[in-house]
Amino acid sequence: MQYLLLVFLWAAWGALHSLMASRTFTRWSESILGHNYRYYRLVYNAVAIATFVPLLAYSGTIDTRLIISFSPPWNLVQYALIALSLAIFLWSLRRFDGLGFLGIRQATAPTAVVTDGPYRFSRHPMYLAAIILIWSFDATLAGIITNIVLTIYIIIGSILEERKLVAESGDAYREYQEQVPMLLPLPRLPK
Repeated sequence: MQYLLLVFLWAAWGALHSLMASRTFTRWSESILGHNYRYYRLVYNAVAIATFVPLLAYSGTIDTRLIISFSPPWNLVQYALIALSLAIFLWSLRRFDGLGFLGIRQATAPTAVVTDGPYRFSRHPMYLAAIILIWSFDATLAGIITNIVLTIYIIIGSILEERKLVAESGDAYREYQEQVPMLLPLPRLPK
């Protein structure tokens, strides 16, 4: 029962996160908040973190028997995965204004489709980094369930974000979709 509750709570977190990122919700928020809408991204990030951290802590209290353990010599693989994840994330973040990304400073101009740096290989390198990172730690059954739900959420979130980006950038983003894989930087098969 506790594992079903865990799945439900993570799914609810993902649904809230996706709802708050949706075009419909952000347009509604802009109409309500007016000039204060410029703080929306900061509030969005604060809500995401404030709801994520307790849920992650709760996940850690459910069981203690490790199912995935990076004991030596596998801890070298673990360190490599963590380093790879952080490198991808930092490389991706370099392409953006970090304060704007966090919502501390708002962007003043519309963002063009980003296609350089790690975005040449994956349309969502930060999501790829997140997936690598969450699977880079020892895990109990509750941890594995959490990782599975979060991985599914990241994939669904990527698809929803793609729809939003197509709506905002049109053909420029559609062309980018045809050239670069969504998550995994694998070569395209010829048509």
